Amino acid sequence: MEKQQFQQLNLAFAQLLGQMDYRERPGAPDLGEFPVTAEHDFRVGKIALGFDSSDRTVVLDSYELGNEEEAEADLRVRLTPDQCAFLVGQLSDIIGKGRPLCPLCGASIDADQHVCIRANGHMSQPIPDEQTGPEETSD
Repeated sequence: MEKQQFQQLNLAFAQLLGQMDYRERPGAPDLGEFPVTAEHDFRVGKIALGFDSSDRTVVLDSYELGNEEEAEADLRVRLTPDQCAFLVGQLSDIIGKGRPLCPLCGASIDADQHVCIRANGHMSQPIPDEQTGPEETSD
């Protein structure tokens, strides 16, 4: 998942918990039979979040990038409100430790440098000469 997806998911969990009037301080949730090693490996494109009132669980559907139009999710997870509240804290920590985003283009800013495509010509790297090109060298 991309950082922006984590941010949106975190916001959606927090809003859903607010609508449920959930005010408890969650402890570490019981993960049950959650696998230690990932069984699925795909780039997440679309995420859908819902609430099942019959068992009071949050349903998280993830669709692989490019398969967003499929009727069935590539991964479906059911979470209790306690697990969602715990995830809000965990996601906030993960997001806070990530690289900052450029306010102009939204790309991650690396520690060494960032060349923003929207910086209106103010770049930190020189533009190659059109006559010599980047591959040509003078002997």
